[in-house]
Amino acid sequence: NQLTQLRFSREDESESDHYGLKYMAQAGYDPTGMLKVMEVLKEASKGASPPEFLATHPLPESRLVEIRDELKQAYPNGIPSDLTPGRPLPGGADDRGLPRAFRF
Repeated sequence: NQLTQLRFSREDESESDHYGLKYMAQAGYDPTGMLKVMEVLKEASKGASPPEFLATHPLPESRLVEIRDELKQAYPNGIPSDLTPGRPLPGGADDRGLPRAFRF
């Protein structure tokens, strides 16, 4: 059934978020950067998302909550200071810290 497949697709995306956070930290990057990615997706959708049970991906709002919860669990004492946020993107960032390349 298609609704069952959508549920598995959303679970797959949540699992990929989990591994993305893990691999970012292992590579030396601050995994809180993924929160900015979800903010970009949230801004891009402007609330025009279908109900989550009909979506192929969890809604950005749900992903933000899951990522924040996972970060709190993985780093109860805060993100290690030796993890880097990465280098600035060409063109800089706007006042929200989002890349200027992503204009909506």
